[in-house]
Amino acid sequence: MNFKPPVPILRQHTRLFFFALLVVSSSIILAGAYWQHLGIISAVLLSVGTSLLAGTLASIFDKAFGITNTLAEKLARSFTDRSHTSSRQVEPDTDFPPLDHANSIDLMFNSGRYVMGNHLNDMKEALNSHGCTVRVILSNPDNSFFDDKNVTWGLSPHAADLRQEILTTVNELRDVHGKIANRHSSLVVRMAPCVMTGSFVIVNRRFLRYTPYLPHTHSSDVPLFDLNSFLSDQARKIFTVYVDVFNDVWDKSVEVIGPAATKPH
Repeated sequence: MNFKPPVPILRQHTRLFFFALLVVSSSIILAGAYWQHLGIISAVLLSVGTSLLAGTLASIFDKAFGITNTLAEKLARSFTDRSHTSSRQVEPDTDFPPLDHANSIDLMFNSGRYVMGNHLNDMKEALNSHGCTVRVILSNPDNSFFDDKNVTWGLSPHAADLRQEILTTVNELRDVHGKIANRHSSLVVRMAPCVMTGSFVIVNRRFLRYTPYLPHTHSSDVPLFDLNSFLSDQARKIFTVYVDVFNDVWDKSVEVIGPAATKPH
């Protein structure tokens, strides 16, 4: 990559303009962090603020050093969409999505043991501290697929009994459901007639974390992908696909925790 020599002094009005953008973007980020309890409003402020800050920094470097548009775009995107080589590479304090401040959470997985281990306390916090709607879809343990050890080994090689893992998750969620302190919150759990090929979490109808299931590989050891639907039309289109899939599977599933709950066979 070819860089131009640094510009000694940017024009006065340009410097003032960039300074103003830095102040505005920083203020928006601080406001989003301060009002975390507002859920989606906080998420919007943080998303807008970081995008504006990234774009401003990219423009400053481009103005001073002649960085190509491609690099500037990559710098801007690095503050928003992310991918990780595995769940083990994601630091807990920077985990995405922000479940403990969410107003709505949709989760879909086979047994959900890894997700529960990492996010159950955050879900409890969201349900009890403010109004949060949580919908969970798991695979039905009565599915005949689970009779075949080759199938269960391919889905979860470290699981001694995948059916029992599903029931363990249901029991944990039933306990959470019985202790919800906020009357504006709700937790509904359904069992799907199909086996999942990936898991995902949708937060506030805006943020997505998708974890594909790879054969004979634990879900904590596969790449995962984060998507912010605010970013672009393309991001919204991709996000909509996952929302539609969740709603379709939800409609085909049997409720086991919630107002219309029935016990699985």
